[in-house]
Amino acid sequence: MSISDPLFLAIVFGSYFLGSMVKGVTGFGAMLIAVPIMSLAVPPAVAISLTSGPVVASNLWQFIESREGKRIIKQFYPVIITMIPGSFIGSWFLAKGDASWTAGAIGIMVVLFCLTYFSPLKFSFSPEQQKWSGPIVGILSGLINGATLLAGSVLIAYLTTLQLSKNLFVGTIALLYLAGSIPVYMTLSFYGHYTTQEVIISVALIFVAFLALRIGKFVRDRVSQIVFQRIVILLLFCIGVGLIARTF
Repeated sequence: MSISDPLFLAIVFGSYFLGSMVKGVTGFGAMLIAVPIMSLAVPPAVAISLTSGPVVASNLWQFIESREGKRIIKQFYPVIITMIPGSFIGSWFLAKGDASWTAGAIGIMVVLFCLTYFSPLKFSFSPEQQKWSGPIVGILSGLINGATLLAGSVLIAYLTTLQLSKNLFVGTIALLYLAGSIPVYMTLSFYGHYTTQEVIISVALIFVAFLALRIGKFVRDRVSQIVFQRIVILLLFCIGVGLIARTF
């Protein structure tokens, strides 16, 4: 399907609007929803390149709007500094087209995590444990993020164990997405994955994203903490099942 095909444009704008609206509620979901749908029509590298504008703009906006910037950087810098080099390494596989095998593995990990969430056994990390668990999560999510830009599953699973407030959760996941996505887009640009049409569509998607984020935030502000956590886990479970189905 051509990138200028009206049907493809409808798929791109429709899927990103849906994903961004979910992201406005939960803090994540835009890429995990939009990219798999777009990938039905074009190669994953093209689908991901189209998201560069709205991903950078929307995550920067959500990070600033959280008003938790200093706290987030202080608490999660070990994740950030290991995620960035991991994303550069993983993005090489994406640019070369060798990343499809990771989707199923991510899906399995996500589903297992969601099942443990409802079990009597609960996982949590103390501030001391976060000093060594953060870098591990950072490098793992960076590799997966670089290869598929779907590392949200790993990051969300980790952040959920920390029992963060809604705004802190959204601000943190936004900064981590931002830190992980820029190396991917730089690598795709280096390997010539951007065209003039892709850049124009990517810029247009910024406006779609902000409209959908506003709608999602309106819903988030009216949802309780418990309901919010359940929405996160339910959506994460559905995404995990979808990734497994997509791979196998």
